[in-house]
Amino acid sequence: RIKSFIEYLETNMYNIIKHAKDTSAAATLVLTVMALAVGLCLFGNLKKIKDNYPKYIVTMDSLASMMIEDGIKVIQAIDFLR
Repeated sequence: RIKSFIEYLETNMYNIIKHAKDTSAAATLVLTVMALAVGLCLFGNLKKIKDNYPKYIVTMDSLASMMIEDGIKVIQAIDFLR
């Protein structure tokens, strides 16, 4: 379902942004939702690994970096490189 949602956003991104009153905010929203959807796909795969090692998703999205789910931390790339 998430993959089809991402495909829907990719296909309709232009129309969503074009019809919005604030195109910059709409573009940011669409890209953030896409990043979060991709993150959800990654969470599912990482949850399948049953060990005690820390798990991270490295992203360039500043909003997604606040997410933690089942011990899986989402961090910004710049913080990961420090």
